[in-house]
Amino acid sequence: MEILNELPEKKRREIDDFLTFIGIYEDKIRERALKKLLYQNRNLIKDKICVEAGAGLGIFSIYMAELGAKKVYAVEESKIMFEFLRENVKNYRNIIPVNEKIEKFKPEEKVDLLFHEFYGSMLFDESIFSLYKLKFKSINIIPDGGRLWCMFLNEKDILKKDEIYTTKWKEIFKNVLVFDLFPWVKFKNHKKIIDWNIKKKPDREFVIEVNRKADFLVFASEITHKGKSILKTWKAKNWALVFTPKTGNKFFIKFRYLDGYTKVNFRWI
Repeated sequence: MEILNELPEKKRREIDDFLTFIGIYEDKIRERALKKLLYQNRNLIKDKICVEAGAGLGIFSIYMAELGAKKVYAVEESKIMFEFLRENVKNYRNIIPVNEKIEKFKPEEKVDLLFHEFYGSMLFDESIFSLYKLKFKSINIIPDGGRLWCMFLNEKDILKKDEIYTTKWKEIFKNVLVFDLFPWVKFKNHKKIIDWNIKKKPDREFVIEVNRKADFLVFASEITHKGKSILKTWKAKNWALVFTPKTGNKFFIKFRYLDGYTKVNFRWI
């Protein structure tokens, strides 16, 4: 889905966010995996004060309420999404919808559990860094970790599948991270390059070596909790793989969190 006409930047950003959410909520693999995680931790939810950061349509806030939460603060920044959220949770007395950035939200009570899904295709390229800027402390955070993986793709395999591909593509996309460049690619034989846990504030800059002959590097992320895999995003419906031509054996990547969003700086060195 794409906006065709010119709009004020703020409105365009709000609608872009809304369209992104619509695609995410069609992903039942993701929904089932995260609901399973909440169910497995229902003892941390029942009769507790919970917060959902980036609540969207509120499906996980509703699920926590149904698992017996004493109160759920469903915090959503987008004004457009918040209207849908408020409508969806209106029949749940124990859900309090809040139209606010999670970094600015400060509940009156002590928070027992914070639930979030601030993961991007490059792991940190969404809003994970917001978890280190909260004005409240939560006894438990779910999920609490993640991993970034890469795999290697050779040009000969691309030529077998893609009729319009030429070697010029490697020049055009040098130092560019591209979503879903080759949608037929199956993510396999991958290598772990970043392993993150909420207890340790992640580095924002990385230099990573990938000493293997290949024409393209492909990235995908994984959601973890207590070190266990919750969702391999490459197996979900609406998580795109990220591609870039491999032009060296070492690359630099920097994540810059600004105003609720993370910008990614990437280059081969």
